[in-house]
Amino acid sequence: MLSASITGLALAQDGGPSEATPVHPATTKTPITVVDPSGNPAAARSGAQEALEQATAPDFDAPLFVQNVTLDDSIPLPNDAIIEDVEGVDTVVQEASGDPYFLGFLGGKHYPAETELLDPALVDAASFPYPDARPTADTYGFVMFSKRITKERVAALEAAGCRVLGFHPHYTLKVAVPADRMGDVSVMDFVRWVGVARPTQKLHPAMDGALKDGQSMGLVSLYVSVFEGDSMNLAESTPFGRVDVHDRNGSSAGSEDNRSVSWRSNGWMQRAIEELGGQVNSYAPKQATFQVDIAPELVEALIARDFVQFVEPRPDEKLNAQDRKSVV
Repeated sequence: MLSASITGLALAQDGGPSEATPVHPATTKTPITVVDPSGNPAAARSGAQEALEQATAPDFDAPLFVQNVTLDDSIPLPNDAIIEDVEGVDTVVQEASGDPYFLGFLGGKHYPAETELLDPALVDAASFPYPDARPTADTYGFVMFSKRITKERVAALEAAGCRVLGFHPHYTLKVAVPADRMGDVSVMDFVRWVGVARPTQKLHPAMDGALKDGQSMGLVSLYVSVFEGDSMNLAESTPFGRVDVHDRNGSSAGSEDNRSVSWRSNGWMQRAIEELGGQVNSYAPKQATFQVDIAPELVEALIARDFVQFVEPRPDEKLNAQDRKSVV
């Protein structure tokens, strides 16, 4: 794969625009470095020139310096290198550092044991019949990489039966994996670990206070984020609020309903939360997040569901007197 990086541009222009003096086109004064990991300088030069023609003006001209560089297969470390200006030269004063093999959440980090390839908690989650109506017998979890994430490796996971759902810190992919393929995935040469989050990781740090408040009220209001979007085949939407659109003469403009919409997915995830005892108020498809009211004592069972990725308290929607003064 070829990549070109423009390290800087110096634009030169002779004189200002006038009738007597034509405007000279802007040109680059800084070379463009082309990194060619394939070891084919001609291909690198050709690919870089094509990229320039597509991204710049026709008269954009710059020398191309081709380097044969083999990209490192190591994964990024959590603590960035510290680079400082030393006598006018950017100098690395501290190399990147830290253990990169952890699953990171706002609620904490989980470092799997060095010898653990397959998380026993993931195996346990897939060992019992799912108490819901999910369409496929997949379990949600994470694949931690020991080498760079590449398109080829993502394709290898998919070929092994995984549905890759996105990236997650520090260097893992969210996946839905069939129970009978977990072992195969865990021994791939680029995989460090396959597993799930610890229950406490799924809880926002503010949940302690929310659960204490919920004890007196009987319910706690939550945002419940899930690994992937719920089925929307039976979804319902309800417009709410009011939007008035007027033209400059004060007349109503257009008949389109521009109100916001509240969704209910009515999918298998919503039903699973409701069967657990939660009251689902709405669903945000783009964020794959439910608004749920639930008894505090049921939160532990809620986060035990493998499709639940993270839970946080909903902020109090009531405005106090000072807030009302600032609302225009």
